[in-house]
Amino acid sequence: MSKKKEKNPVNNEAMQRMNYLAQAAVMTNGNGALSRYFVDNMKKISKKLVLRIDPKLKRQFCKSCNAWLDPGSNAMFRVRGNHNPRLSITCKVCSKVKILPCRKNFETKVMKKIRENREKRDLGIQDTPQADKAEQTKKKNTSLLKK
Repeated sequence: MSKKKEKNPVNNEAMQRMNYLAQAAVMTNGNGALSRYFVDNMKKISKKLVLRIDPKLKRQFCKSCNAWLDPGSNAMFRVRGNHNPRLSITCKVCSKVKILPCRKNFETKVMKKIRENREKRDLGIQDTPQADKAEQTKKKNTSLLKK
């Protein structure tokens, strides 16, 4: 049987560094220059060590200006097309448009989630596991009292 190769620790450290830079870019999204610096640094590390950036991360920053794409603040997300739906992401910093394929019922599912989140926010309902546990215990207590 063949021996399993151990992962290169340099690549592991680089991946951790890239992950840290991505998190830092998300946290500093209010400061555009700092966020762009973190994304640019992450891209340089991946090019230097020939590592792939996760596609989910790649979709979250602009290719031309390296701005972190946050819906509503510096990016506009639209679903276009009926037969072949596509997600159109427009960067408000440099006006670059990124087009990605998506599922047929993508818009309805996304809009439904957005509406639910807005209703919960308007009603002041917390969307946390602790709130769910509290509701479950209330239901159990009321069912025990009814018996």
